[in-house]
Amino acid sequence: ALHTIYYISPAAAVTLIPFSLWLEGADLFSSKFVQEFHLFTLALMNTVGAGIFAFAMILVELELIKRTSSLSLAAISYVKQFLQIFLAMVVFGTVITLLNVFGMLLTVVGLFLYTYLKVEDSEHVDNVGEHRLIIGSDGQQDDFGDEFLAD
Repeated sequence: ALHTIYYISPAAAVTLIPFSLWLEGADLFSSKFVQEFHLFTLALMNTVGAGIFAFAMILVELELIKRTSSLSLAAISYVKQFLQIFLAMVVFGTVITLLNVFGMLLTVVGLFLYTYLKVEDSEHVDNVGEHRLIIGSDGQQDDFGDEFLAD
């Protein structure tokens, strides 16, 4: 995971800096955030803090994909979006429509269904691993647990 970020981060910075200078140009250097030391320090600390937070999130996402699957990452990202919408409603008073509520409920139902199916699937795999069906030389089926198959 860290190896991947090691190569992606410099490429992202090299790509971002020329575009930001091209788009912002002279406005960037005449900004009060660049000219006033106090504001420049705050802006720099916010930028570095956001960068550290983003780096940590990427590490967590890569580790999550390594340990589970991309589908699990997608499910967690939907939970994050749901929480962001909920916090926007509570903190900022954002008004949502009936269609938004229906979409959020559909997402929650989908997440619960995904979790249920994932648990059922893992229990099925565990049960299959406990017993194996062996067909003997006489054509009869014998059901042996893993403890008999260790040899």
